[in-house]
Order: sequence, then structure tokens, then C-alpha cells
Amino acid sequence: MLKLLQLKVLLRLLLGCLIIIGVTGVIPVSYNTYLGLTQCPQISGIFICYIVSVGYITMLVAQIIPKNNIRLQNTIFYSSWGVVFLVALIGVIFEIVQGNACPKSTTGIPLCYLSLLLTLSILIVDSIKKQIK
Repeated sequence: MLKLLQLKVLLRLLLGCLIIIGVTGVIPVSYNTYLGLTQCPQISGIFICYIVSVGYITMLVAQIIPKNNIRLQNTIFYSSWGVVFLVALIGVIFEIVQGNACPKSTTGIPLCYLSLLLTLSILIVDSIKKQIK
């Protein structure tokens, strides 16, 4: 019983760390876009990196909602996760088909690839965490 509780706490911390990685990865891109130093693609005049920033931040906020309001927590978390995942997936598709659709990391990796990998990792950790009773 104690080991399961420790595992659940560890998974919750891992989930929080993954989300924080997302936040700290997208905020500089959003800020640089705001300053005009880099350019994110736009949807209806809104930069996609802003949407992704809000998504990751909202996922993080959902983690601090008290456990007695699990329905609200899940609604906020999965809605935010879904938006970030769809943006990343569409970005990856455009990157593969058109090329040069997503901003790049300092190592040249399209950030939509990293965001897709991160959102899938978040989903896997969250799913494992929920299976532990």
C-alpha cells in the first residue's frame, strides 16, 4: 500500500515536471514572437505559440486544483491537453508535408515534434497515475 502511494506521488511529480518542461519551452518562443524576434504560425491572427502557452499553463493550473473537485480538474486538464496535442499534431503534419512550418529549437528540431512527444508523454504518465488505486 505504501509503495503504491509513493509511486502515485512520484508519477504526480513526474507529470508536473513534464508540464513545467512544456511551459518553460514555449514561453521563450512566445516572448520572442511578441518581441518580433521569431515568428510562430498564426490561426486567425493569433500566434499558435500563444495558444500552446495557455494550454501548458492551464494544464499546470489543473494540477493544483483540489482533489475534491476532480471533475473540474479533469475537464481543464484534458481540454488543455487536447488543444496542445492537436496543435502539435497538425504542426507535425504540416512540417512533414510542407517543411519549415514550426519554429525550431536551438539544435534545429521543429518544436512541434518536441511538443507532440511531450504531450504523449504527459498522457502516458497521467494514464498510469490514474490506474493506480
